[in-house]
Amino acid sequence: MRWVLLVVLLLGFAPRAATAAEPFKGDAARFRITNDADSAITRRIVSFGQVFRRGQVRPNSRLAVKLGGAIARSQMDAKALYPDGSVRHAIITIQAPGMTREGVLDGVIATAAAGPSPAVAAPPRPVPNVQLALTFHIRPDRVETFNIDLRNLAQAGERPWLNGPLVRERRYASERMHGVQVVFDVWTPAVGAPRVDVIFHNDIAQNPDISTQVYDASLSIDGTPAYRVQGVAHYPYATWHKVICADRTPPPRVTPDLELLIATGAVPRYARFQPDRGATDAAHRLATRNDRPLGMANITPYMPATGGRADIGPLPAWAVFYLLDPSRENQETLLANADAAGSIPWHVRDVRTGGPIDIDQHPLVWLDKRGVAAPGVLGRRYEIRDTRWQPDDAHQPSLTYLPYLLTGSQYYRDELAMQAGFDLLSMNPEYRGQAAGILLGSQVRAVAWSLRTLANAAYILPSDSPLPRYFEAKLKGNLDEIVRRYVKGDEAGAGDLHGYLPGPYAQEGATPPWQSDYLVMVLGWIDSMGYPQARTIMAWMTNFVAGRFTNAQHGYDPIYGTPYFLIVADPAWKHPFTTWPEAFKATFDPVRQPVTTLDYPDWAGGYAALARASLASIINATGSAQARQAYDFVKAQTPRMDASYPKDPAFAITLATPIKE
Repeated sequence: MRWVLLVVLLLGFAPRAATAAEPFKGDAARFRITNDADSAITRRIVSFGQVFRRGQVRPNSRLAVKLGGAIARSQMDAKALYPDGSVRHAIITIQAPGMTREGVLDGVIATAAAGPSPAVAAPPRPVPNVQLALTFHIRPDRVETFNIDLRNLAQAGERPWLNGPLVRERRYASERMHGVQVVFDVWTPAVGAPRVDVIFHNDIAQNPDISTQVYDASLSIDGTPAYRVQGVAHYPYATWHKVICADRTPPPRVTPDLELLIATGAVPRYARFQPDRGATDAAHRLATRNDRPLGMANITPYMPATGGRADIGPLPAWAVFYLLDPSRENQETLLANADAAGSIPWHVRDVRTGGPIDIDQHPLVWLDKRGVAAPGVLGRRYEIRDTRWQPDDAHQPSLTYLPYLLTGSQYYRDELAMQAGFDLLSMNPEYRGQAAGILLGSQVRAVAWSLRTLANAAYILPSDSPLPRYFEAKLKGNLDEIVRRYVKGDEAGAGDLHGYLPGPYAQEGATPPWQSDYLVMVLGWIDSMGYPQARTIMAWMTNFVAGRFTNAQHGYDPIYGTPYFLIVADPAWKHPFTTWPEAFKATFDPVRQPVTTLDYPDWAGGYAALARASLASIINATGSAQARQAYDFVKAQTPRMDASYPKDPAFAITLATPIKE
């Protein structure tokens, strides 16, 4: 029975064959490594995530890596593939030479001769001697201690992740202890010390007794204490982890090529500027102020909270800080927030698959306190207890997509899958069409952020798992449904006002245009990932998103183009307006309450900034002349906004081809 538990509880994916370095043929990617240690380091094995352009690299391609101008030993473990079978995302491992303190080496990854790579046998490497003691506080007068020996776990089975001549990574899992399970991701290099990612789960969906568990944890490597924490109150549906390097020396930091990330659709097209040092320092202090398990870093734990927030956007502000300035501090901020994603109670792990509950198999499951238990699937009704956290689809940040892409961490991979799964499972099954997973009917911003998360999961999760196909099917289903209902069907009946997605919000008969801007930004990103239905929707939305600034001759003054609400239907009779003058007259009173500027024209997080970003997204995707006219107007009305981006960069999406002044 034990081996069954070990297999089904592990969320892991089989590695693809590693490739060997050969002479150069052509550049595929560039990167940089930096030694952040306090002293010089000897040669080290370094693993990192890397994206490639479509068609550049095949799973059996031979890669060669130059580091500081010299050939370096390398290994590729292909993970996510494009539809044509070429590699979208891989984990690259290199052997870096000795480096001085603060030393920097530029790297180039190139494809070599075509053809299958020679088989490379991974040399056997011993599992490190890791001992973990977990002491549970059952009652004030009773404790129970479990001792876990990693080498004993390794005899029961493993899930491989990396497999080659430079590094192997394997996953091992413990039995459940009062509902808590510990997973070890063990990274063992050919040269140097191993690294262990110790992951604590209290998230098994089928557990009918899932509850808060209080415990102490003490871990040693080769008999030397490596980590200790007391009084962890591990509430249901949460995880946390601790990465431990056996030699306590951080690996060299790898910096990605932002241009390649943008070109592959991995990240939105951000403007280039140097982030404000005061803003990045403040974000770093907040993210790293507490290293206790189940922290919150920079994330707002009560997600429905309103107001300008650094965690809201296609990517959070701190992720954009990192992309524009990949310093050690900004990397620490990025990863601290990814770690904090485990604290959010949206992890409901299916014991049979190790992943989120699948609505194709279980179409009636609803992760809501109004839902019910489902025997064999959901051991008890989902309910958040003993924590400040409150997930909300309308305010969900992107926390682990970029960290997984950059690091190849299995923990971050699993976190992304859990968030995407929760987006489907937390919607009422009757509203989502049960297994269809249709998210329409939520607030427009909820649709935007949920589609973003589904797209991220479909784009980057490993292709030898069923999860990317599952999430891609739900993403495409939602895009197709928007086209069917609104682009082709005009379900909203908006006439000349068409282009907004209906959705519930605070005022009857009104739509918040800024939420349409959110959706357009996300659709622009999804389009760049390779989903053409997103572009079709953007072309349809252009009439509304750009039309707020291009219909002066039709009775809508463009200076009123960034309101909080725009009334688009008669509140009394419920029938939709079909012309711009109707919407303008119902919303504004230019005589008594004249408007002379766009809302928040100087703030990079305000409604005018959202309009700029959404219009840039439309132009990049469709080349719309109407969107270009609207963009010119908004940009002219926001001359001081560019100075605000270094402090608030989340919406600093720019044109692919800048407008000549």
